[in-house]
Amino acid sequence: MAPTDAAAVDAGRFVAPADGGRVAEARRIVSLNVDVTETLLALGGRDRLAGVPSAEAARPEVAGVARVGSQVSPDMAAITAARPDLVLVGDGPVGAALVERRAAGLAVEAVSFEGRARYAETVTALARRLGRPSAGPALLARIDAELAAVRRLVTGAARPGVVLLINRDPMMVAGPNGFADEVLAAAGARNAAVNVGRFAMVGPETVLRWAPDALIDLTPGGGQGVEALIPGLVTRRVIALPPEGMLRPGPRAGEAAGRLFDALHPR
Repeated sequence: MAPTDAAAVDAGRFVAPADGGRVAEARRIVSLNVDVTETLLALGGRDRLAGVPSAEAARPEVAGVARVGSQVSPDMAAITAARPDLVLVGDGPVGAALVERRAAGLAVEAVSFEGRARYAETVTALARRLGRPSAGPALLARIDAELAAVRRLVTGAARPGVVLLINRDPMMVAGPNGFADEVLAAAGARNAAVNVGRFAMVGPETVLRWAPDALIDLTPGGGQGVEALIPGLVTRRVIALPPEGMLRPGPRAGEAAGRLFDALHPR
C-alpha cells in the first residue's frame, strides 16, 4: 500500500493512500476489535459482519451478530461457527489461540488505529475489503469536516489545560503526541500532561503538579470519587465524558471534539 502523503497529514487532514490495486473482497468478516467494528459500520459494512467482540453486546447496530470474544481472548468455537473468510484485529496484543489458527489457515489481518496516516490506510483497506473503495475517502472527508467545524468554534477562545483520565486503577492518563492531542486542540483545549508517554500511569501528585484547569474523566466512574482518587483536586473542574472517539482516530472523532467543546466552553 502506498504511503499517505505526510504534508497533507501534517496539515490536519486524513488522506487516503494511493490505489493499492485490487484486493480480495470479504463476504463474511469477524471483527475482534471494537474500533474495527465501528469503522466497518461507518463504511456501510453491517451486512458483512459475521462476528463481533463480546464487549459490543449493547450496540444496537450489531444486534443478532454472533459474539466471538476478543482478540486477547477469542472464542475460537464461535469464530469457527461464524464461517469467516476474514478475521480482523486491531493493533495490540493478539490471543495465542488466534495466532495458532492463523498458522492453520484462518485468514487473520491486523489493522492500525495509531495516528492519522495509519488510520487513513486502515479505512482505505477496509473499504476495499468491503468492495466499496469510494466509501473510504468519503468517510475520511466526513471526519475531517466534522473536526474542522468544531475548530471554527474555538477561534480566539482561551485554551484551558486538560488532563484526560482513562483508567483509575492503576491511574492512567492520555499523554502528549497522540490523537487525543488533536481532539483537545480541535475543541479549544491543550493537554496539560507533560513529560510522560502517550498512555502513562501516574500518581495523584503528578496530576496536581500539572495543575489542570479541568480533568476529563473518561472512565466508567463518571466523574464520581475523583476527589478521593486525587486529593486536592476538589477545586478543579471534573467533567465526565464517554471515551468513544477521544483517544484514537475513528468515525466519532468529530462528535467527541464537539462534546469536549461543549463541556469546556459552555454557551
